[in-house]
Amino acid sequence: MLHNRLPAMAAQAVPMIEAALSKTAFETERLAKSAAPIDTGNLRNSIETRPVMPLTWRVTANADYSLFVEMGWQQGTNRHAGTFFLANSLKRSWASTTRVLGDAFGGLGR
Repeated sequence: MLHNRLPAMAAQAVPMIEAALSKTAFETERLAKSAAPIDTGNLRNSIETRPVMPLTWRVTANADYSLFVEMGWQQGTNRHAGTFFLANSLKRSWASTTRVLGDAFGGLGR
């Protein structure tokens, strides 16, 4: 019966999800580093990935000006468009993660 197999299926799912999220986080970091604009290299060097808690990863750009580069800014009549190096990198890496999870869950419980 399915309800008898659910605990085992859940136990199998958590490591699969953790592996997929870890892969996504590090792929996002790699893509963000390649997409971040270079002046001194400080912004690229400040991008890092770390686990926060189970099933939760964080990719951050820790340079003081990271937010302005990501989102853009305006001062008076001067406007600078954002590069969205982090957001676009996450979008690109997430697509492959959904495929990996779909494949993994297709075989779950067999």
